[in-house]
Parts: sequence; C-alpha cells; structure tokens
Amino acid sequence: MTHDDSLLLKRTGYLAVTLFLNEDHDLIILIVNTIQKDLKSDNYLVVCAALNVVCKLINEETIPAVLPQVDAATARIAELEEQYSVLQEEVGRNRVELEQKIDSSIVASGDRILTEMRALFDGLGVEKHAVGHEDAGQSSASLGGQGILVTEAESNGG
Repeated sequence: MTHDDSLLLKRTGYLAVTLFLNEDHDLIILIVNTIQKDLKSDNYLVVCAALNVVCKLINEETIPAVLPQVDAATARIAELEEQYSVLQEEVGRNRVELEQKIDSSIVASGDRILTEMRALFDGLGVEKHAVGHEDAGQSSASLGGQGILVTEAESNGG
C-alpha cells in the first residue's frame, strides 16, 4: 500500500507500517526505498506522510540512507512556508485596500443619499434634524412620521 499512487492508500500503508513494525524490525529496510521516493515527491502531503514515518521508524542503521532526502524535503517545505507567508501578506494588503475602497464608496453613497433627502425635505418643508440623526432609531421613526405628513400633504393637493 505504501507504493500506491493514491494518497489515501499510501497514508494507510504508512499507518499500518508504523502500527505493526518497530524501528528495529528487519522489514524497515524494505520500506526505506519507498520513503526515499516519497520524500522527493512534489506533493507536500506525500512528503509529510513520509516524514512522519521517518520520525517513527527510522533507526541508526537507516538514517544515512534517508538523511539527504529529509534535508532536501525540509528545505522545500521551509521554502513553501516562506512563499505562503509572502502570499498571505499580499492577500492581506489587497483585502485592506479593497475594504477601504468599499468603505469610501459606501460613505460617499450615504452622503449623496442624505444630501438628496435633505434637499427633498427642504422642498417639502420637513424639519432637517430628522434626517441624518446620530441615532438610527430616531431617524427612522422621524422619517416614518414625516413620510405620513408628506403623503397627507400630497393627497390634500399641497
């Protein structure tokens, strides 16, 4: 199972090996070739599975056989982590810029709407303090009441 290309089967095989063999078992020598191949893989999940097995099963006799691949694999993983960190920083910067653009456009739209509402209410003789009040509940309540007054004024022909 450790030789399989399927990650699920490979990890299952490695799990079975770590559960049923100890580091002094003679069959460890037979799995070293598979570990070496997996440490060179481009798939970081395969590399991590192989590194787990190295931590649990490699003994003093087999360390020289896998040490160069372990060094190379950990260097590649460190490089990937650095690339991921740089990518995260860039995504964070882009996100902040996007949020600032969205916030400024929302504020601009809100200011424009308030200006138009004030102009509308000025034309109808509605009090200005009702629009743009700090408390949204008071603004909403006063606008609702003033909406009724505007409707009544229109129906009376005024």
